[in-house]
Amino acid sequence: MRTKPVFDVARPGFSVAALAAALAATPTAAETTIERTLRLAPGGEFVLEAAPGSVKIVGTEREGARVLVRADRDDFEERYRLTFEEQPDGRLARVSLERKRSVWWGRLGREGTIRFDVELPARANVSVETSGGSIALLDIEGQVSLDTSGGSIEAAEVRGSLVADTSGGSIHIRRVAGDVHLDTSGGSIAAEEIEGAARADTSGGDIHLVKVRGRIAAATSGGSIRIEGAGSYVEADSSGGNIEVAFAPGNDAGGSLSTSGGSIGVKLDPSAKLTILAQTSGGAIYTGLELRVQGKLGCDRLRGSLGAGGNPLQLSASGGSVRIEPL
Repeated sequence: MRTKPVFDVARPGFSVAALAAALAATPTAAETTIERTLRLAPGGEFVLEAAPGSVKIVGTEREGARVLVRADRDDFEERYRLTFEEQPDGRLARVSLERKRSVWWGRLGREGTIRFDVELPARANVSVETSGGSIALLDIEGQVSLDTSGGSIEAAEVRGSLVADTSGGSIHIRRVAGDVHLDTSGGSIAAEEIEGAARADTSGGDIHLVKVRGRIAAATSGGSIRIEGAGSYVEADSSGGNIEVAFAPGNDAGGSLSTSGGSIGVKLDPSAKLTILAQTSGGAIYTGLELRVQGKLGCDRLRGSLGAGGNPLQLSASGGSVRIEPL
């Protein structure tokens, strides 16, 4: 069965065509627009540090960093200090935005927005930090770090490792050819087609991971966890919801799943070799797999071997049942 993408990179507002249109658009009468092209060679590093502002970044085949800054206020330059830095060899390009008057931050939040639209060489390391908006990134080959205190994060087609951290929104990630570390205090996490390991932590929402080849560590205090096509060891912990994990065919790396606020469901390859240890204090244990049970069989506790046995798979539910089924 084909899995519906958790993140659509072709949707309006997040594509190469959409960003190009934004870079070419005509400013409105009350808008301040500043455009600058900085030296940045393929393989260089781009750093953006913005007090407030939303950010869109896309990789291209051209050298140089093209930066378009828009603010829908005509007094932007009186209130903010915008700095552009570059190195002669193109190894580093930096953009920073600082407030000149700290009291004006409250007024900006009510009356205006700041947007950064950036085109970079596709082969670049990227670091973005903003305290007042969302971040979207597409088609980068390098190490990527995205941090915002006031919005969501979206990224796709990253050929390298990715770190994404937000205090005020959700995280949507797709197609990363490296490890990912995703952390949010205020929303959900969705990630699909991750070639490396994945770590996902949220205090305020659900976690949905699809086709992660490497080791998974997922934790949420305020929602459920759903993992499809797990390719390696899975560690999942939830204080507020259910956990559902479908291990990829041939995966017998094992794992540890624990919830204090719901039930657990796992789907396993019947040909896998695992030692299963399951317990629940809020329901029963059900299995559709042929297991060799060890010790006394109870409705709230099970220890058994799938196949010849092997790596441990621990399942613990304090608020619901445990269900073990074949793929």
